[in-house]
Amino acid sequence: MAPKTFIHSISSRRWLLLGVGIASILGLTLMNVYSLWKIREFSLETSEDAKRGQLREVRAQVSERIYRDIKELWQTDMGQVEAFMKENGRLPDNMMNIIATIANDSLFSKVYFTKNVLPVCESGGSLMAYNRLTQTLEWENTYPGYICDGLELVRTKTKTLLTGDYRWYTKTEWDANRTMNIALVNTEQQTVVGYLTIVINNDWFLDKVVTKILVDNFGTDSRTGMTVYVRDWLRDEIVATNNINVPYDASNVSIRERFTFENWQFQAIINENPTIVEAQHQFIASLIVLGIAVVLLLSSIVIIFRTAMQERELSTRQAHFLANVTHELKTPLAVMQAAGENLADGRVVDSQRLKTYGRHIHEEALRLSSMIE
Repeated sequence: MAPKTFIHSISSRRWLLLGVGIASILGLTLMNVYSLWKIREFSLETSEDAKRGQLREVRAQVSERIYRDIKELWQTDMGQVEAFMKENGRLPDNMMNIIATIANDSLFSKVYFTKNVLPVCESGGSLMAYNRLTQTLEWENTYPGYICDGLELVRTKTKTLLTGDYRWYTKTEWDANRTMNIALVNTEQQTVVGYLTIVINNDWFLDKVVTKILVDNFGTDSRTGMTVYVRDWLRDEIVATNNINVPYDASNVSIRERFTFENWQFQAIINENPTIVEAQHQFIASLIVLGIAVVLLLSSIVIIFRTAMQERELSTRQAHFLANVTHELKTPLAVMQAAGENLADGRVVDSQRLKTYGRHIHEEALRLSSMIE
């Protein structure tokens, strides 16, 4: 292989290796950036999942408070209640005790009872309402119109369920006015014993239950990491929040969870709490450190490559220089060698020629001396 071809081959390989090295570094850098981004996203998703879990826990706490006094109804055999009513014309004492407990709870403002919905709501009949003073059910002719809306709702839905295999003693439905309507079911006969309508004390419920639970779980400022709103989407209004200082903005809502009531919803805005801020800072710091490392590594490779190229160029120049020097030295040496051989062999006897040979030898010696110097 000719020297030039060999040198060119080495140069090509160096460029190829440089390209492979840079491509490898860039590939590893992109992989590291992607890994950092995935770790950051996982951290944020984990934080969001945890906050969703908190909202579900809050919903469970709200539901627990609402149904705290209702749970005993779930265990009451309505077949026995119906038999007692047929025999005595009134509700049994255990039912009256449950109704009294519900009515005396500040969460509820009124408790109504009726055996049949149709006579009441179609002909404007009377309802029985619990009187806290006398602790009895008394007939009332005047009551809000939405009471019948809730009774009709629960009557219709319960009717579709009583097909022979309904196994629960109650069926509860909430209407748009946040009224709890409960059908009391005789599971043996698959019939309805009666209906309870329980009216929520809205102001007390929002202030003492919902807002309190929100504040207990999420605090009252943005440092807790999340501002939670309870939104009545049917009426398009915010009914409760843990932080009144943060105005509601639907575009900033990142988490939505179902509330106990069908037309209400939890909506949460995730604030920049220390955990999220720290994750962002770590991500940015990691990118900066990675960027500096990549720049230094690429710079080192380029410097090493340029140094190698300079060394190769210097070697090439040295080779060219030696070739030129060798060529230049050969000429005077050849002249001096030829003249010396002629003189040594006695071929030159003429004084003029001897003088000429001597001058050539002297001139070539001077030329050789100048080249060496």
